[in-house]
Amino acid sequence: MADHVCILDTGSTDGTWEKLQEQASIRPNLIIAQQTIVPWRYDEARNISMTLIPKDTTIFFMADLDEIIKEPNWCDVVKSCWDPLFDRGVYTYNRDVGPDDIVIRSIPEYRFHSRDWYKWVNIVHEALINHAGRKQFYIETCTEIPITVWHYPKEKKENDYADLCEDTLRENPQDYVMRLQLAIEYEIHERDGRAYEHYLNLLEDPGTLQDFEVARCCCSLGKITYKLDHDMQRALNYYREGRLIAPHVIDNYIAAAELYYNNKEYQKALDITQAGLENAQTARWCTTYEPHSYFPYWILGMSNYFLNNYILALGYMSIALAKNPSEDIKSLYDNILAEIIKKEKD
Repeated sequence: MADHVCILDTGSTDGTWEKLQEQASIRPNLIIAQQTIVPWRYDEARNISMTLIPKDTTIFFMADLDEIIKEPNWCDVVKSCWDPLFDRGVYTYNRDVGPDDIVIRSIPEYRFHSRDWYKWVNIVHEALINHAGRKQFYIETCTEIPITVWHYPKEKKENDYADLCEDTLRENPQDYVMRLQLAIEYEIHERDGRAYEHYLNLLEDPGTLQDFEVARCCCSLGKITYKLDHDMQRALNYYREGRLIAPHVIDNYIAAAELYYNNKEYQKALDITQAGLENAQTARWCTTYEPHSYFPYWILGMSNYFLNNYILALGYMSIALAKNPSEDIKSLYDNILAEIIKKEKD
């Protein structure tokens, strides 16, 4: 349990405020307040909530109500490993979680911070800044904290934040990360022409973007190109450029592999997936594929199956099944096993 839990209610109408009041009456470490913010800004909400925190606090952590830490002693873990030489803390964030707690996507996140990171900025996709004006995306060193935060949204939301991104860019036109956020918003909501234009602009002028962020632009350019024009070679060229820019990011390997697989070029799909797994590191905030998920192994399994490498196919599909024990993958595994048994009998 944290020393203090501070919650700002910004106008809930589902009984949340009443429940918070009940809990505050019996939990002395719970500090609550209520304030409506018009026009809405995520950074303003975060900053107002920061004012609720007691002045002697040294380690801060921001979480939403749909996020859970399951380790019962997580606060002690944070305190025991906190290094005062660093002013941020990085931990595992299971951002997308399926049924039975199957982790679909896991990324490093770093919302533990010292008082030096004192302010949130950006109307949407808000980010912390420190007293030097440095944003959270560009921190070279963080205290590693061995805990996991699980994200359990009540429902799948696809909010369109494009307008808020555009408003943020009007305030700070040189925010290249926000330019990328805007392109992602356009892509999510299938405004493909605008998304393509913004990704291409960022590829030509990446500004302050890091290599994995530029590689994300290549991946999305390839996907949109194939979606709109069915130009396989041009899409593959974008994926190749992304691999050259960031060989440690799996996105452009798997996107190319999926394209090869869907076009029945199974050996190429197999080869590039294996190369991706050999080179890939952990996913980042903006990447689209998870190197530790079931999907690369599904591609390896199915590609080997269509190449009649049934033993290899079964091995890879067993890994995919362990990572995602769904009925669909179980059925594929059983079918491959049946093929092996049939072949042995013949």
